[in-house]
Amino acid sequence: VVSSTAFAYRGKKTITTIDPSKQSIIDTYNRISGFSDVDVRQIDLMYKDECAKRGNGGNGGNGGNGGNGGNGSCTDKDRSCPGWKSYCGKNQHVDTNCKKTCGTCPGTGGGGSGCQDKHTGCASYKRSGYCTRQHVQWMKENCCKTCGF
Repeated sequence: VVSSTAFAYRGKKTITTIDPSKQSIIDTYNRISGFSDVDVRQIDLMYKDECAKRGNGGNGGNGGNGGNGGNGSCTDKDRSCPGWKSYCGKNQHVDTNCKKTCGTCPGTGGGGSGCQDKHTGCASYKRSGYCTRQHVQWMKENCCKTCGF
């Protein structure tokens, strides 16, 4: 669940828009399962000038088939990520912006088949049946080791 007061101290807003006229989008939008792809695209569009000034950090290495590729310039996109570590694999915003903290940088996999889990919640998702039911494609991409894909 991500809202304008997610990870907040005493209800203080932690997610605010550059353009105050857009704040109501963040404040009132239902955030049951984190940011959708559409949300991310809209946020990218709203912040494109700001992001261009900061840079996007790069995508790291690829690890190959069980290889041990480097993690390139993998970094967290938010300085609060270390404090959000317990949300890794549970919150889409954290998973997307805290790859270094969550250990999900591309190319960080060790040997084996090259299939590595990208989320710490994979075991829980498997227990919920997601490897074989409603979220199979997502599980193949994000929890392939746990599900045995």
